[in-house]
Amino acid sequence: MKNITKEEEPIYLVGFFLILLIVLITSIGPYFGIQQLVLFVYLPLMFIIAIISFSKSKNEIPKEFIAYCLIVCTSLTTVYYYVDYEQFGVSFRGLLATVMASFIPIGLNPKKGYSDFFHLGYILSILCLIAIEYILGNFNLSGFAEIRASRGRFYYNANYYSYISFFANFSLFYLHLKYRKLITLIPLLVIPVLLIILSFITQSRSGLLFIILLNGIFWFFIFKSQKKSYLVKITKPLLIITVSIFLSLKLIDIYNHSQIKNRVSDSADESRGSLVIEGIEVFSDNIFFGVGLGQFPSYSSYGQFTHNSYAEILAEQGIIGAILLMFFFGRPLYISIINFKKDKKNSYFKLNLLFIISFLLYNNAYVFYKFSYSMMYFFLFIGLQNYYTQINNEKINNVN
Repeated sequence: MKNITKEEEPIYLVGFFLILLIVLITSIGPYFGIQQLVLFVYLPLMFIIAIISFSKSKNEIPKEFIAYCLIVCTSLTTVYYYVDYEQFGVSFRGLLATVMASFIPIGLNPKKGYSDFFHLGYILSILCLIAIEYILGNFNLSGFAEIRASRGRFYYNANYYSYISFFANFSLFYLHLKYRKLITLIPLLVIPVLLIILSFITQSRSGLLFIILLNGIFWFFIFKSQKKSYLVKITKPLLIITVSIFLSLKLIDIYNHSQIKNRVSDSADESRGSLVIEGIEVFSDNIFFGVGLGQFPSYSSYGQFTHNSYAEILAEQGIIGAILLMFFFGRPLYISIINFKKDKKNSYFKLNLLFIISFLLYNNAYVFYKFSYSMMYFFLFIGLQNYYTQINNEKINNVN
């Protein structure tokens, strides 16, 4: 990892406010009833700080951000053919807040040393969410798999916890790759266990699958010890395999007695697949501009959004919005693949590729492009990807 110069050293007070912003947006803001204050005062202030920071740098605005702004601009066509203007207003205000949140990691980018603060913010956010459910009596470590209560009992939507878990887990990966210290290893070992428990409690199939799969891939294929001793090379895979087998058997036993097993077996009867189909059908009748931002629920027999980014953009903003979204998501994927092919041993490149693939898959379960917390992390990833690419290129040039 490249050392941060004095000019690139972050302002720690700004870093503290950044952590607080993420925690307020994702967890405790709504819990304490100050979400509106956060969105209309705190977020714009951090946005202004990011603009000032960006103006002092020589960085270019990422092409992905331009594409995202164009998605927001094309949504304005809704005002000419809306069905529910109130829903358009709510969705558009949400997109404007998301644009501000997206620019913050661009202005306070990894080159300025702010990436750690973003990671800490998301890690603290999931811990705060767990704490909230513990206070409410929903996070119970004893007999958690046998819970049969309604998923509606949680303070937030039950699926929301898996989304924040996803980002927090990757932050744990990035921090441990960067520092490789006991202080990052312990959270990386402990917090994913809590996330798995949380997935069982909330009966989140995507949360359970992604947390287990991502941690397995990280330990088996991405994280490589910098110690080259023969003993470490032998004991590390043996230890990982032994622990993995033990945990797998334990998880299988818990899974077989859990409510989440019934959700998996009943998944074919749920409405999400039907919502996607309805989204595509709506798109087929409104190909160019869709039915308008926030309007799909008015066309759906379920009265809900599609729970799928690709079907959502097709239904509401048509082929024009879909092309922009494909560029928006596709360019980072292309860069990640190119970087990986250039240097398959680079742990950061492998982790970047893992993130973008899993992020794109997760967009089949939720409309990430509409929300501040997800787009803030996405643009953090864009900054990290550009930063590691630059470092690798400099290393190659120095060798040559």
